[in-house]
Amino acid sequence: MDTDAVLRGVNALLPIEIRILSVEEVRSEFHARRSARSKTYEYHIWRAPIVSPFQCRYVYAFRHPLDAEAMDRAAALFLGTHDFTSFCSAATEIEDRTRTIFEASWGRGNDTWVFRIRGNGFLQYMARTITGTLLEVGQHRRAPEEIIEIFEKRDRRLAGPSLPPHGLHMIEVEY
Repeated sequence: MDTDAVLRGVNALLPIEIRILSVEEVRSEFHARRSARSKTYEYHIWRAPIVSPFQCRYVYAFRHPLDAEAMDRAAALFLGTHDFTSFCSAATEIEDRTRTIFEASWGRGNDTWVFRIRGNGFLQYMARTITGTLLEVGQHRRAPEEIIEIFEKRDRRLAGPSLPPHGLHMIEVEY
């Protein structure tokens, strides 16, 4: 099949919420997960008092006051190469939990705050746990500098909660 036929066929089979934008031929040794150079995720947090019924399936409603500057300082501490044992599922069987984060930043609109994170790979629940920890920083339940200690201790119990999945969006995979 040519790539246009694959694109049309796959989109015809997928649910309307999922769309394939392009298809291209790759070498036979290509692997969708292991060949990725980076992945970008966004976590969307609804900040307005009432969640839009059109958005409720795609955002996490969080109306508590937040310190944006503290959250920005804490987000910057995720940049670089770290062992993310404290920020992934405690039950993960992956031994090498070292990942490199290229971008970790907040975008803020009137109704929605978006945490964007791009790295060379992610562990189970990693993006959601990082975002949950940043919300705790924003509520002054922990200081931004505690992120360093959480990395060093390699203990999942020290990081914040893993937020619900409906606010998480995979934005891009770079090959």
